[in-house]
Amino acid sequence: MDESAENQNAKVSKRQWTAEEDAILVEGLLQLVDDGWKEDAGTFKPGYTKVLEKYLHKKNQTIKDMMGPSASGFGWDDARKMIIVEKEVYSQWCKSHPTASGLYGKPFPHFDNFDVVLIM
Repeated sequence: MDESAENQNAKVSKRQWTAEEDAILVEGLLQLVDDGWKEDAGTFKPGYTKVLEKYLHKKNQTIKDMMGPSASGFGWDDARKMIIVEKEVYSQWCKSHPTASGLYGKPFPHFDNFDVVLIM
């Protein structure tokens, strides 16, 4: 590799992740571990990044579904970046939409940007 390519690589690697970006990545990686994507050698199996993308896409779509016309009683708190809904309404929704389980009271600070990242 020539010197200009090395300098370009050094510039690219200097970006610092925000705490929110770290949290989203770690959450997704923990989900992959729970789903068995970690090998005995301590590394992730090939293809894990595609599965991580699908996981984040599913979460994004689940939130959109709760905010869509087929859902009633859901709102969005833009200051806290989270869904607002009565606990009973949420519990009933989760019975027919299991992917929504675990999202109650959870902030999604980058929800507005998911569409840009998750174009599939």
